[in-house]
Amino acid sequence: MAWIFWILIVFVLTFVEVITINLVTIWFILAGILTCLLSLFIDSFIIQVIIFCLLGAILVLTTKNKMKELIKI
Repeated sequence: MAWIFWILIVFVLTFVEVITINLVTIWFILAGILTCLLSLFIDSFIIQVIIFCLLGAILVLTTKNKMKELIKI
């Protein structure tokens, strides 16, 4: 039933992204979707949270500069 939690997180983050339009939470939305899918195979909620945080951080760090370049063009 952890997938319900991750769906709620995705909806909340989507709402925040629509309000702020900063393209920061969009990467955590993607991390939430991936974690939701992984929660079907991984029972440990702590591991799910760690995966969510790591995926979100990796996505932000690896794409932030690229997105800044694309937006300036």
